[in-house]
Order: sequence, then structure tokens, then C-alpha cells
Amino acid sequence: VGMAPTDCDQNKGVTAAADLLSAHPDVAGIYGACGPPTLGAIQSIQRAHRAGNILLVGFDALPDEVKQIETGRETASVAQFPAKMGEMGMGTLLKAVQGQSVSPTIDTGTEIVTKANASQFGVFEKTA
Repeated sequence: VGMAPTDCDQNKGVTAAADLLSAHPDVAGIYGACGPPTLGAIQSIQRAHRAGNILLVGFDALPDEVKQIETGRETASVAQFPAKMGEMGMGTLLKAVQGQSVSPTIDTGTEIVTKANASQFGVFEKTA
């Protein structure tokens, strides 16, 4: 029903979610394209007394997001694997510099983090 730029900023996420909830009080879900605004949305959801009845999904699965998933304040988040990105990126760069052919697209994978698997995530990222 709407979207607002947050520049991956938690405070802007608070404002964006508050504005969305004010304009659309029956909204059923919010998606944050990165972790900090999603964490901000939690504050606005709580202030609007909507905790527990809004599907909230983030992207990054930051350690603070994982904690919020474990408590039930955030429904899920999409985890990426930066170490794997770096490893595969450097391997691809080396192949390209050596004149080997490389794929134009390299999928380093993602995983949905929910309450069921949140304990596998947190401070250290999963690399496989």
C-alpha cells in the first residue's frame, strides 16, 4: 500500500513504519529492504499497539534482527553470507585475471531466518 525511502537508517525506518501504519491502520505486513529500518519498524508497530498481528520481514538477518525474531517481534529476515560473497568474489576475480571464463552471475545464496532456525544465526554468520 506504500513505501518510503529509509536509506538503511533505523530512525527513518521508525518514521516510515509510523507513517504507513497511520495511513493504513489495517496493514497486515511490512517488509524492510535492510535490517536497521526493520528494527525501527518494530518500535512503530509497538507504539501503534499492533505487535503480534503484523507480519514483519527484514533483509540482512543482523544479530539484532535475529534477537527480535527469537522474541517474536520480527517474523523473519533474509540472511546473506558476506564471507561467502567475498570468498567467491575473490575466486572469480582471480579466474578473470588469469584469463579464465567466469559466469556473469554468481549466486552466493540466501536463507530465510525464522524463529524455528534463529538459533543457527546471530553474531557469526553461517558460511555454508
